[in-house]
Amino acid sequence: MHDAATIALAREGDRDSFRRLYEEHRERVYRTAYRYCRSPQDAEDVMQETFIKAFKRLDTYDLRASTSFSSWLLSICINASIDMQHTLPSASPEEIEQEADTLYEAFHAPDGGFYCTVVRWHRPEYPQDKVLASVRGFNKYRT
Repeated sequence: MHDAATIALAREGDRDSFRRLYEEHRERVYRTAYRYCRSPQDAEDVMQETFIKAFKRLDTYDLRASTSFSSWLLSICINASIDMQHTLPSASPEEIEQEADTLYEAFHAPDGGFYCTVVRWHRPEYPQDKVLASVRGFNKYRT
């Protein structure tokens, strides 16, 4: 089945069409992610994020556009790969270990250590008030 027909069906919620698109493009997306990330685990994460974003935004892909679906998908993959590079630590192994020790201590502190840990490690693009609200909501269920 041609991509256009498969995309049209996927937009309507057809799971087999989603699966076909995934199966047809996953290897190329993975290879692209791996070229940027240089780590199999990170490439897998980027590939997963790419397909989630693509399927959520499938209605924004213009079937009549000169850009192929594969090119559109790879642009999402490249952006996700670049985003991942921004979230990776740039410190030395010793600094990372020291930071991990600090976080471990904060996490186990009786005065809301979990709260401190989550706020400190949330992605920078998330608004802090939303992170705080999420933590407060989660803390309701902590024992």
